[in-house]
Amino acid sequence: MLNKSLGKSVLMTALITGSVIWGGTVVHAEEPQQFLLDEYVVTATRMENKLVDTPANMSVITSEEFEKRNYQSVSEALENVPGVIVKRSGFLGGDQHIYLNGDDRVLIMVDGRRLNQDKGTSGRSGFDITNLPSPDFIEKIEILKGAGSSLYGSDAVGGVINIITKSANKNYAKININTGSWGSQNYSALVSVKKGKTGVITTINKQKQNYVKYKEADSGDNVKWPNSSNNIIGATIKVDQEFDDDKLATLYFEHSFKDGGKPYYATGLGGWNTIKPGASGTDLNNN
Repeated sequence: MLNKSLGKSVLMTALITGSVIWGGTVVHAEEPQQFLLDEYVVTATRMENKLVDTPANMSVITSEEFEKRNYQSVSEALENVPGVIVKRSGFLGGDQHIYLNGDDRVLIMVDGRRLNQDKGTSGRSGFDITNLPSPDFIEKIEILKGAGSSLYGSDAVGGVINIITKSANKNYAKININTGSWGSQNYSALVSVKKGKTGVITTINKQKQNYVKYKEADSGDNVKWPNSSNNIIGATIKVDQEFDDDKLATLYFEHSFKDGGKPYYATGLGGWNTIKPGASGTDLNNN
């Protein structure tokens, strides 16, 4: 009797335990885990796709990364992407060009609008990225590394960089001020206003560098680099007017102005004793 009762007890316990496990499985099936895989890109295929499903070597820099790392320019953000090289001519006011996987034939776009000319400064498709919008104005940057010429033409052999700008979806303002070595100063401000179906977002930014120091090759002294001061001023405004769920009109304006020296070599630096710094000029860009 003891063995029989014990057997019934064990069987009943197993049935109850099995029911509890089976019931728990049903409950968990109704509450699936959620993963953050909702980052969409459009540059690789010209269609909206989830980043995880995109059949291309894609990198995305989001506005959250700009905030977290406090990037002061697009070039600072791009330099942290593997496979991207920023070639600089001079200092703050010098031209900056992008290489993807070692190729300078890189198509630069803002909201899908091409900025490259057919031939750039090097006789190819170069574009000075110091003329790009302020980081405050950028929602994300999509970097397509590798040949994109089948979709975008021969100026995208190295790849494509598409900058997607922000739209006003709420009312807020932001100011950023910082300073650093060599008398560098950075100022930026953003204002976003949303009222009904109309949104306006505008930014203004200023970068200033008073001088640069270098170590003189012959004497070993640290001296100021002549003609190395620069100023960059930029402003953007974007107005979105919604009409219904699938109709939207956008007015966009961008202004940038660079003024200052563009020294490439200094006296006594690396043996270039006969080359004198003295190049300077202004660059104006309105889109």
